Amino acid sequence: MLSKGNKYGSLQAILDQMEDLVAMVKDPTSKEIASLKLQGLSKREIGSRLGIVAKTVDRKMKKIVSRRTDYLDNQGTSS
Repeated sequence: MLSKGNKYGSLQAILDQMEDLVAMVKDPTSKEIASLKLQGLSKREIGSRLGIVAKTVDRKMKKIVSRRTDYLDNQGTSS
């Protein structure tokens, strides 16, 4: 079991990585979608806030996830 200090350190590391990944997103709308999703909003809520349909949010989220996966996969192979 993790101690409280380790748990918070691990959580901070995850948050830092998520911020880094969001920063890599170039499209402003996709960046906002990623940020709102990390805040826990649903696709419908994000679409409502941004004035776009949930299907557009879903499409952009899939692109973000794909890029993130590619980035993480390549991290292990580059060095």
